[in-house]
Amino acid sequence: IALGLSLIASVRRRLRDLALLRSLGFLRRQLVTTIAWQASVVGVFGAVIGIPLGVVLGRWLWALFARNIYAVPEPTVSVVSLVSVALVTIALVNLVALVPARIAARTSTAQLLRSQ
Repeated sequence: IALGLSLIASVRRRLRDLALLRSLGFLRRQLVTTIAWQASVVGVFGAVIGIPLGVVLGRWLWALFARNIYAVPEPTVSVVSLVSVALVTIALVNLVALVPARIAARTSTAQLLRSQ
């Protein structure tokens, strides 16, 4: 939700710039791709920072909990699950980016540039 709100705010803040790009020849598809790339960069940075941090924090918390219940603290994380989480993150981020991208693509270029 936070990513979607920040993308919408970013698109609204940059509507004049996006309208200028359209007047220079950008197609609607290219505007949608621009917003999708912005969301993908945020998603990649989130995955690169969040996944290792989550693994380290999860292992530490599990070891702490397992010692309290006298269990063997041997957490395992498969590479397949980590890669699938990263891929699903990128797919979900691009799905969320569709709404702000449509807002940007549907905006009238002439009205925006005339009002400025």
